[in-house]
Amino acid sequence: RFVETESGGRLVDTQSSAWESGDGVDLRYTQQEYINSKLEGEKRLKVSRAAPGGEGQGLIEKPAEKEFKIGSDALFPMQHQVRLMDLAQGGESRDSSIVYDGSDGEKAYQVITFIGKRIDPGQNADDTGNAEAKPLGQIPSWPMNISYYDNNVPGGSDTPNYQVSFDMYGNGVVTGLKLDYGSFALEGKLSKLEMLKSEPCQ
Repeated sequence: RFVETESGGRLVDTQSSAWESGDGVDLRYTQQEYINSKLEGEKRLKVSRAAPGGEGQGLIEKPAEKEFKIGSDALFPMQHQVRLMDLAQGGESRDSSIVYDGSDGEKAYQVITFIGKRIDPGQNADDTGNAEAKPLGQIPSWPMNISYYDNNVPGGSDTPNYQVSFDMYGNGVVTGLKLDYGSFALEGKLSKLEMLKSEPCQ
């Protein structure tokens, strides 16, 4: 949610939700945009694969129906996050992946990630002063900088569509979120964290 001061103070509220199956076969994405509390646009789509790692068949349901496909090399967001966690814990510092998250219709992105040095538990200065981040005090974290490039440009693009940076903890929780779209930037702060009890694996 933000206010466009150049357009007379319009309040723009964009709400999105996504779901993907643990095996990376199915993804659902919805987005609604409200301007001054009035619904002005809605996106709704789904993607399914016959098997993990296969080509995906997509369907845009709103605003207009359209079928599309995504390549077998495209990762869904949670698949990408798990990959980055594994790489960070393995001491890697760079990754290049194709990522599809549904936010831009049928478009997938070439995503370049740089992974910083491991921050020991309790040593993340940005979070030690945040009471909500206290449960993360026993977990290491890694700073990450991610650039999203248009995957449909022949020969690739030199300029990213947008960039994201954050600290990712070993359990997948992200803090210090920053999004840079070039013409404007957004920052996010951890405001509430509930650690759920996990059941032992059988």
